[in-house]
Amino acid sequence: MDMMETLEELSGKTLLRPKDPTMSTSLMYHGFGVRGYVYQRTQYKGGEIHFVMEQPSSELRCSGCGSRQVIRRGGRERRFRGLPIGRRPVWIELVVPRLECKRCGAVRQAEVSFAEGQHGYTKRFARYGVELASHMTI
Repeated sequence: MDMMETLEELSGKTLLRPKDPTMSTSLMYHGFGVRGYVYQRTQYKGGEIHFVMEQPSSELRCSGCGSRQVIRRGGRERRFRGLPIGRRPVWIELVVPRLECKRCGAVRQAEVSFAEGQHGYTKRFARYGVELASHMTI
């Protein structure tokens, strides 16, 4: 594992942190359509791959009016199903910040650019499902 360094190993759960996070941030953008987020680490749990991401403060905007004049007011941890790698399910995890907008006064969750609404899967995963369905019979 020359590009990765192991942080800890606990009963089948290995946490890896890249020596160069820009490589993994680039993989998340080009491979999974995740843009505007910074890669934090990879976790392997029970045959699944979990990519943990973070949205930098510089990318935060009000989901109502689009203003950058926002204040963080906590957040909620969410998981999104991503495209599989081989036969391994992939999950993208992040804390979606709750924002108070100084311009319009709204308090809302930040918009997640790579997923639609409250869906628990990425836009690319949805397209993947439609593509697979076109090759199947009824």
